[in-house]
Amino acid sequence: MTMAASVGARSGGDMGDVVRRAVALVRRHPLAFLGGGALLVGLPRVAQQAFVLHLSKLAPGIFVRPDSSHVVLSVLLLAAPFAVTLALTALYSAWMCRLALASAAGGPATPASSLVECSRRAGPIILAGLAVAILTLLGAVVLIVPGVFFSLASFLTIPALTMEELRPFDAIRRSFDITQGRRGTIFLLSAAIVIAELVATILAELALVASGHWNFGNAAIAPLFAYALNPLIIAISQIAFAAVAVALYDARTSGAYRPATAIADVFS
Repeated sequence: MTMAASVGARSGGDMGDVVRRAVALVRRHPLAFLGGGALLVGLPRVAQQAFVLHLSKLAPGIFVRPDSSHVVLSVLLLAAPFAVTLALTALYSAWMCRLALASAAGGPATPASSLVECSRRAGPIILAGLAVAILTLLGAVVLIVPGVFFSLASFLTIPALTMEELRPFDAIRRSFDITQGRRGTIFLLSAAIVIAELVATILAELALVASGHWNFGNAAIAPLFAYALNPLIIAISQIAFAAVAVALYDARTSGAYRPATAIADVFS
């Protein structure tokens, strides 16, 4: 890590600055980020919803048989679609980071070239995303506080891995370093995004009820909500999370990441 990066990791990144950077980042490539969010976050979420909602039809009886083999099978069937969506969300975050920061540095990055470069390093990116999710879950299961702390401290793992020559677990350690002194900001911004997502979800459900497309007495989830509104809301929230992460990484490193002409070396 360079001296500039070390100094930058100790300063910058207040809430107002991060919000301004995040908004500017999305405004720089609005169609690309929205389209990428729909492709890498929204559509996989639709597939996940369809798989989970129809799981009993795809594998009838596995939840009512007591033997351990079916318990393991049911867990795997439930975990697989979530793992796929987590992996694609990590790729989206890496792509967003690569495109945004390379463009900000004056490089000739395009959405397509950035996606190709991220795909070349898809393995480490996916491993890092899954590792963060699993370790956060384990911390939350043991006790909620460790899970929350780990999620805040590892918030910049994907940007660190994307912009620096780091292995997945080195990127997690790098994130722990960069987020020092700004974990409260991360918590507040994350809480704001989660609350906004929750409010949007409730409003969408109420709109469906008011329009007669759904009623609370029906246990089945309305298809319009499951396959359109809910994936859209989640995709937008993931765009917001990725934008905040990239903006905070940029602020905390003071732009001390590799220049645009050398960033491609990370993906070679």
